[in-house]
Amino acid sequence: MNKHKVQNEIDAANAGGRAMQNLTLPLISHMLRLHILLICSLLAGASLGAQDAATTTAAAPALNLAAPPGCNAELRGSRPKVYIGNFLVTYGKRDMGKAIGDYMAERFQADGRFDIIPREEIDTEMTPFLKNKKLKAGDYLQKTLDLATERKADCVIFGRISKKGTTVSFLVRMASVTDGTNVRKVDTDVERDDALKFLESIGDQFVSYFVTAPPPVIAKPKDEEDKSKSSDRKKIYAGATGNFSLPFGFIKDGFSYGIGGELLFGVRDMGVKNLHFGISAEYLQYVVKDTKFTSLNATTAMGFIGYEIGLGKMLSVTPALYAGFGFGTLAGELESQKYQNAQYALGVRLGLDINKSLSIIAEPRMVLKADSTYILSYTNTVGVLWRF
Repeated sequence: MNKHKVQNEIDAANAGGRAMQNLTLPLISHMLRLHILLICSLLAGASLGAQDAATTTAAAPALNLAAPPGCNAELRGSRPKVYIGNFLVTYGKRDMGKAIGDYMAERFQADGRFDIIPREEIDTEMTPFLKNKKLKAGDYLQKTLDLATERKADCVIFGRISKKGTTVSFLVRMASVTDGTNVRKVDTDVERDDALKFLESIGDQFVSYFVTAPPPVIAKPKDEEDKSKSSDRKKIYAGATGNFSLPFGFIKDGFSYGIGGELLFGVRDMGVKNLHFGISAEYLQYVVKDTKFTSLNATTAMGFIGYEIGLGKMLSVTPALYAGFGFGTLAGELESQKYQNAQYALGVRLGLDINKSLSIIAEPRMVLKADSTYILSYTNTVGVLWRF
């Protein structure tokens, strides 16, 4: 619709037009008649309802996902049928009432959630009685409701526009056709220059009455929720770390610390959720402190078992026990010898997830090496872990 056309018709209107009766009282009268009819129908069916109630047991209420009939705010996937009548204009050109109805229909059609009765058909039905310059507000209301009922509409929109001096009065209603209840109403006076802008806001107010209800949320059983969360993280992983070792034992005077690296492979959720199994291989080269030694290297192979404790979506702590064996070469000024020993360790792996496949890990460990003697050392590892 051409907005300028509506504005020009408003400006060109005859300021001396006669104001008609307010629509509110006829609407209340119409609603009272509907309620009286409804009460009579209920009384007529009371005996049958009592007889049925005596022989029928109460049933559990079913979940109703469909929108109830009528001009309801929640759509729930339905498309309300809307009858937008030509407005009753008490001054100026009567064609302005059709133009306002066309504009309202455009706002609903642009939304796309409604079944709008064609405006051409409505204009054909309403033009004959709107030509009557002595048409009363109550007669206009009754005729509009009758036409909407004949079309089996859910909602009906109608209104009256009047003017006094430079003030334009809007009385607009959206009602449920089934019971005549007003679901939206506007009774406002605005200055003539603001009339078109205000008309735009009315269309938006009426469309915003309707909301599309979201689908019902069906809660998952707890075991399904746990299973879905567990599946977010991949179960098999490999890691690579840099290692630092500080020995406490008979070689302390000869070697200050060792540096090297470790590779590890593991699997989680095998039989028990969050339980880890895996193997690791570590190589360390110790730094010489005493000139009577030239080098010391150590290679360790161990299996481990651990249990992961989540600290949120990204952090985890995994206490782990290690057991395996180590071997290496100790070289001195005059000779060198190979050695091997059993090794045990207790570690606490800290994990920071970067994404579902990559984590940064750090793990302090206490390591016990045992052959003919016992050597205790502290090892710290820092690296990355890949899941695949």
